[in-house]
Amino acid sequence: MQSSMLKAIVEDFGNGGTIDGDLVVSGDLTVSGGGSLSFDEIIEGTQVIDITSTEALLVRKNGDGGDVFVVDTTNEQVKVGDNFIVNASGTTPVLTITGTRNDILFTESDTTNLNTLVRQQTGLFRIDTINDALDTVSRRFTIDHSTGNVSIGSAEDATKFLQFTRGGSGNGVVRGSIGTNNSKLSFIGGSGTTPHMTLDSSGQLGIGTTTPNVQNHIFGGSASQENILLKVQSNAVTNDGSLSTSILLANSTGLDSTHGAKIQAIRTGSGTDDLVFHTFNSSLIEAMRIDSSQNVAIGSSGSGYRLDVRGTGSTFFSQTTATSGSMARLRANNGSTSVLQINADGNIGIGTESPASLLHIEGDTPTLNIRDSSAFSAGTGGAINFQGKDSNQNVKAFAQVQGISKGANNGELILQTRNAGTLTTALTIDDSQRVGIGTDTPSDLLEIRNGTNNNTAPRVQFGVENTFIPTQKFYKWAGASNLFYAWRIEVDDKFEIKTG
Repeated sequence: MQSSMLKAIVEDFGNGGTIDGDLVVSGDLTVSGGGSLSFDEIIEGTQVIDITSTEALLVRKNGDGGDVFVVDTTNEQVKVGDNFIVNASGTTPVLTITGTRNDILFTESDTTNLNTLVRQQTGLFRIDTINDALDTVSRRFTIDHSTGNVSIGSAEDATKFLQFTRGGSGNGVVRGSIGTNNSKLSFIGGSGTTPHMTLDSSGQLGIGTTTPNVQNHIFGGSASQENILLKVQSNAVTNDGSLSTSILLANSTGLDSTHGAKIQAIRTGSGTDDLVFHTFNSSLIEAMRIDSSQNVAIGSSGSGYRLDVRGTGSTFFSQTTATSGSMARLRANNGSTSVLQINADGNIGIGTESPASLLHIEGDTPTLNIRDSSAFSAGTGGAINFQGKDSNQNVKAFAQVQGISKGANNGELILQTRNAGTLTTALTIDDSQRVGIGTDTPSDLLEIRNGTNNNTAPRVQFGVENTFIPTQKFYKWAGASNLFYAWRIEVDDKFEIKTG
């Protein structure tokens, strides 16, 4: 009975037809040609609807001419109404949502107030977070269609190409903006409010300051402690001098240029490092080295002396070891010739490494020049001054030897002694080799006067006995084996020496 009825229905549908009422199909149902199905129940199970016309499948709301669900096999497109379109291929966007406000809500059923809302609204594309009641929205990401500006974590700003804010108690903050006006990028760590690092609109980076005034500005530290504000470290360990950590100061637009200077730390042993400074002369050349023993070498890699200075002419200056008792030494000819030495006892040797006095000058016919560099003036010249303390512990000049000019090409030597607080000329050798004692203008080869008092006879004593015999007008004195007599002529204060 049922088989015959189904056979009749199939035969009847072979020429087309309509079925009113419920249709239950167990097995395959094939429809050839056009047709429409009106369902008020749910199609259950896995079914395949294979239709080859242009509009493969249309689903319409009962009593409404609008297409609610359309599968278009020709254009490889699925549409829900006019606002939700999915394209399978071609240049048309894969997913199209149209309307004055189009939102996509993502929810998680197992969490509270953890929902994401993606929306297109008034020229903006936004991604927001929203609570379960859908009444509290927090903007997280925005793209402005008209300007292309991007905002992360805050509302958009038309003056910024990119701006963002992120933070929370104890989690740190990243905030800033990149744009045409007052661009700045700041990083805040921990729960504080002051940025730890700031990149301003001119490209200046500040660490510890929000107002950097140079390309890289590091500010920080505290009083009464060591403040290490920059650390540059190599990720390796070798103790043979091949490992180094450097800072290159380049003066060139070439990114690979070494034109400039370099500061380098070289690991020379398991517990030793050298600090090396390089300068540029066609290439980087070592200019100065401070080794692990605090020895300083300039112009060389060092020789173990406290200070080693070398250059044109091989000048060599160093401090010798403590066992030699020397404080400082200046050498020439690559260190082979001693020029100056200062010993620990304060003795200074010029031309000798073993000075025997406070100043010891040694050499082949050595000469000591004392030069007056002032303009020519008669009566002036260089001097050697002998000083000491007086009874009141004040430093005074006790005597002086001086060479003075007498004319354009003449000079004389004077020796002065201190008398009543004043240096007075005691002996003069003039430009004619005349010697004056008690006078600075000798008229003979030797002239002796008693100061400015020409009426008082000067006295010259030889030997151990001295007697003046007024009646005979002479002095008498005795030597070791001879008796000498001196007669005085009162007219011109001259005397002669005879033996008797």
